[in-house]
Amino acid sequence: MQTFALLFVKGHYHASQATAELALALLVVGMVIGTIVGGRLTDRMLARRSISARACGFPGACYIGGRAAAAAGILGSSLTPALWFDVGGAALISAANTPIQAARLDVVSGGCCGDGPRAR
Repeated sequence: MQTFALLFVKGHYHASQATAELALALLVVGMVIGTIVGGRLTDRMLARRSISARACGFPGACYIGGRAAAAAGILGSSLTPALWFDVGGAALISAANTPIQAARLDVVSGGCCGDGPRAR
């Protein structure tokens, strides 16, 4: 994926190797920020008894918004505005991952891994 992203940025936007690597680094920073913000935001929503925070509401909105932002960035012809759309899209897509993984942990029972009373 990193190789494709570097080649895409260099070819589509006619950027240098250093600029393409900086763009990739900004995408990674956006993904990390999205992961942190998505987890904390959905935890707060869940504390306020918003049941759909982890399962469908927040992740669905993030996926839709992330796809729209990433598409706008990829279709852009100038690197500077396109990069910010892509960073926003990467952040939104990453923000959806954290609550989905937390919802999976909510579903798994404590005795499934051989530690419970049924394991004996």
